[in-house]
Amino acid sequence: MVTGRRMHGEERRRQILDVALDVFAEQGFHGARSREIARRAGVSETLVFRHFANKERLYEEALAHLFGGHDVAADIGGEIARADDHGVFTGVARHMLEHARRDARILRLHLFQVLDRMRVTGDDGGAALREGRLEALLTGYIARRGREGGLRAEAPELTAKLFLYWVFMAIADRELGLTSSPPAFGDAELADLLARRLLYGIAGGHDGGHLSPHD
Repeated sequence: MVTGRRMHGEERRRQILDVALDVFAEQGFHGARSREIARRAGVSETLVFRHFANKERLYEEALAHLFGGHDVAADIGGEIARADDHGVFTGVARHMLEHARRDARILRLHLFQVLDRMRVTGDDGGAALREGRLEALLTGYIARRGREGGLRAEAPELTAKLFLYWVFMAIADRELGLTSSPPAFGDAELADLLARRLLYGIAGGHDGGHLSPHD
């Protein structure tokens, strides 16, 4: 929210980024206008572009601002070190589910990136939005566990992608009602179920118990 007090440069920069995220999440990259971002931030367009070279750079840095504090590696570092497969996949899914629930802009930005056919090339923003770092983390873990004999890892990168797609579609279904009956699980329960289905499949075998959905 814009206040009457004077902001310092870095504080103003963060405020513009947060406002830009709102506008990009509402209208997508192509629909968003820099003058609208400036108006909502209570500044001039000139000031916006004093901080950011162009709209593309503003978009990239806004995404980095949003995702920069979501360090999943820190959340699951212990599980990775212990080779706790269930803990790693549950942690990844729960991280994504919880952050998407807390900030609705995350899902909208993902969807607009697809609709706008955005291929952001920035080192921070684009990679974060596409979960590039998370994908690399999971791919490396699956490959390592394959070498150790703990997981079947013929295609670790594809397995990582599929799991992330799976979680993302669960988020989209929960928020948008893509199917007739979106999952009625809490974040922890749904994360556990998704992890067990990846690790144990659905064609027989023991998966550590049965989980029933609840409100």
